[in-house]
Amino acid sequence: MIQRQPLSLPNCIRCLVSAADAQSHIVPNSIRLRLYGTLSTPGRQFAFSYIGRPDLPKQDFPKPHLMCITCDNKFGSDVEAKLPALLMPADVDDPAGWEGLGLINLAHGPFKAYPPAAQPLITLNAALIAWKVLHAVARDGRHPELSTFLQTAGGKALDHAMLHFIIQQPPAVPVVRLNAPVFWKIPPETAAALTGKDDELPICWAVQYEQGKPEAASIFALFGFWVVAWQLPGCTWKLSGALSNWLMVQRKTFCQRDI
Repeated sequence: MIQRQPLSLPNCIRCLVSAADAQSHIVPNSIRLRLYGTLSTPGRQFAFSYIGRPDLPKQDFPKPHLMCITCDNKFGSDVEAKLPALLMPADVDDPAGWEGLGLINLAHGPFKAYPPAAQPLITLNAALIAWKVLHAVARDGRHPELSTFLQTAGGKALDHAMLHFIIQQPPAVPVVRLNAPVFWKIPPETAAALTGKDDELPICWAVQYEQGKPEAASIFALFGFWVVAWQLPGCTWKLSGALSNWLMVQRKTFCQRDI
């Protein structure tokens, strides 16, 4: 009998030393459990579907090999643990609970922001999700230009700055000035318009850049009623406009899935 050798794992994107032996959820699994429940949850209302990726799982959020178990657990306890309570009420079916979150209407698009008291942790989670998206996209084999950039001196400096933004430890020699990531809510009507179904919520992500300019990318993630965006320092696109355009593209992609 021929024994298969285990596939070698890439290094952890946080410590850069250990093997990425954890399956790291790009979007915290606690969000999925609180909003979607599980297939066995009584009264479960929502399903979720991946825009443009029929290969992704239907019962869980994607969890690529990005970090070692130690680093993944560290982010889970330090950054992600309290996020669901900030994003949504304990009873997600209670409209009054959503009103009590104190969401702030923004002047552009359908987006709402969370109140100032929630922003420090919200911002760190936005950065962590976007950073995971960046590496997941770079590692999935479909964007070699992005993968190559992250191995350059400039790419490593940018990655180093993004990590230090998340762990709140400014690098000794700051060489990259980062924009602030955002974590905005969209109304149920917008989520339904994206999927075309009231009981199905969308999930997708992307790293968008002009050919030859991965250092000027916009990183987007959409899941349920929330969008995350983080534009790299070289990006010149207006964030709200770029995000709205990306959501329109996702809507068109989603509508074509049953054609």
